[in-house]
Amino acid sequence: MNNENFQEIHEKTKIELSFLTDKIITKKQLSKMHPYIFDKIHFKSYPRFEIIKLPKRYKKSKKLYDAIDFRYSFREFSKKYIGLQDLSDILRFSCGINRIEEKDYNKSRRVCPSGGARYPLEIYTIINYVKDLKKGMYHYNIKAHGLEFLWKVTQKTLKNIFGEKWILRSSCIFVITGVFDRTTIKYGNRGYRYILFEAGHTAQNILLVSTSLNINSCCIGGFIDDILDNLLDISGTSEHSLYCVAIGK
Repeated sequence: MNNENFQEIHEKTKIELSFLTDKIITKKQLSKMHPYIFDKIHFKSYPRFEIIKLPKRYKKSKKLYDAIDFRYSFREFSKKYIGLQDLSDILRFSCGINRIEEKDYNKSRRVCPSGGARYPLEIYTIINYVKDLKKGMYHYNIKAHGLEFLWKVTQKTLKNIFGEKWILRSSCIFVITGVFDRTTIKYGNRGYRYILFEAGHTAQNILLVSTSLNINSCCIGGFIDDILDNLLDISGTSEHSLYCVAIGK
């Protein structure tokens, strides 16, 4: 992709003045006409699959300043196990729900900022070495704070996706995906930027929470999208893989 392609993407995702003025005029009207756009928060789940409820006894951890200062990209993973409580804490404080108003999940909010509270991201975890969990692909059910076991994953498939042996030695790999129309239905092309922003926010939370628990981490931007999307059984059109983070010791 050359500079002209990048420039075209940037131009198509700019906000025009008319968008701002039209939004001010019609937001209340649209909210009544299409509550799906402004009010409904979507929660993906796999109701026919086994769900493992995660513990909610959260550990004490390093102070924020220490976590920021100590974080670095670690690749010398050694197939060591981390605890289920550690994984629970990382998920809860990276992308979990932190408040619900009037017991209405459409009025819930999460620890990670999201443009218009549209929450387009889904989190999957590829488990390699986590105590009390069998190896394989899981989906994080945010509403239930649980992991839904989807299917087994072979080392060969992971090698084909990531191409790096050190990733295979990690305790687990977080896969962040985006369901684009949750955001673009409200913000149009500009929503593309917002979704990528949110993936970055979430990844940074994973890094800092992991560091605070004395667990190493490394972001992964290089992977074969189509193979990963196929493994996740997502279309690659309505839901896309965006970013990965490996953690371990």
